[in-house]
Amino acid sequence: MIKKILIVEDEPQIKKLLEKTFLVLGYDVESAPTASIATSLLG
Repeated sequence: MIKKILIVEDEPQIKKLLEKTFLVLGYDVESAPTASIATSLLG
């Protein structure tokens, strides 16, 4: 099973922390510059 997480890039320090955390947990991490783009990627 592939575990994916999508992070919005609005806060660079939070994005960096979330990316590292989820990569260590084995997730495939993707990011998007805005929430609306992130939402469109989910659909």
